[in-house]
Amino acid sequence: MAKYSGDPGQINIKAVIGENKILPCRAENGSIRLVEWNRTDIKEGNVLRYRNDAVDKGDQHPSFKDRVVFQDREMKDGDVSLVLINVKMNDAGTYEAEVDYDGTHDEKKLCSIHLDVAPPPPPDQINIKAAIGENLILPCRAENGSIRFVEWKRADIEEENVLRYRGQVDAGKQHQSFKDRVVFQDREMKDGDVSLVLINVTMNDAGTYEAEVDYEGTNREKKLCSIHLDVAPPPSPPPPSVTAMQVRGQLRRLKQRKASGPGLPPRLLRTCAHELCQVLSYMYNLSLSLGVVPTLWKTSCVVPVPKTPHAMDPAHFRAVTLTSHLMKTMECLVLAHLRTVVSPTLDPQQFAYRPNIAVADAIIYLLQRALTWRPLGAL
Repeated sequence: MAKYSGDPGQINIKAVIGENKILPCRAENGSIRLVEWNRTDIKEGNVLRYRNDAVDKGDQHPSFKDRVVFQDREMKDGDVSLVLINVKMNDAGTYEAEVDYDGTHDEKKLCSIHLDVAPPPPPDQINIKAAIGENLILPCRAENGSIRFVEWKRADIEEENVLRYRGQVDAGKQHQSFKDRVVFQDREMKDGDVSLVLINVTMNDAGTYEAEVDYEGTNREKKLCSIHLDVAPPPSPPPPSVTAMQVRGQLRRLKQRKASGPGLPPRLLRTCAHELCQVLSYMYNLSLSLGVVPTLWKTSCVVPVPKTPHAMDPAHFRAVTLTSHLMKTMECLVLAHLRTVVSPTLDPQQFAYRPNIAVADAIIYLLQRALTWRPLGAL
């Protein structure tokens, strides 16, 4: 039986009408006797067959004649990838490759590829990408002539426009999201330049923009340009990271007599802070970057503590949860990072959950406001 490397799990590939597309597939190194590409929905005829050191087109489906070749005719290193030339809508489907080696007589499915075919964009449509916050030009040029009317619209906004020119800029039916954010690149529209400048791009600006123009002496608007704008979201901020020095400092703050939860006791962590800080900083940074916390760090021990001297009933106990000191150390390090990020945005009158600020500060502030308050207009 022929063998092959890898799992023939299905691969999904997208193509556009008119392009040449490679369907990748690789067999084991060895003397290949037969390779046959088929499409699952075609019962009679194959896509392309290789047998006995030559391409065999005897049973090839008519739709693939002169449109498919092997990427490497010598199939070096087991490369049996197929090149599909001038992709058509009818080429969509699932393609499978089977292979057989010299000395075997059992064909084995090697690859399964599902091909999706999309129509090309309209010939007059331009695709433009923008980043949030930038100023972007949507290029458009009309014929040389006396322009009477220009209107920019967005396809998903029906009753209002982006910007209209009728002898002068007309903001009467302009959509509110574009007010004071769009201008013509050339207000005089020299050489037919009706390009639009979009200021301070936002995510909501994504869509298809169309420009219509009308010239003096005509009474029919003509679509001039179609531009699809994709707006990329802002990059995600990098995850917080900690240094070995920060970890060592936090470990040395542990109280040795604290009750120990799952994992290493605080006495050991504090005593060996210098030796453990490097490996723990690596583990903490890996956890933060992957967004995954080890199961043991999330495990806790519940200890019943009696509320009365002679507790007998379960109601006479309260549960105390002991968590991992490794997790507590990581939480303290992340909290220190969050404080530096959030502190500038906190209300100065917030007294709770802030370091070195207590109830006494809130009382002093309220007393000061009460004692210095005066009615409006009083001397």
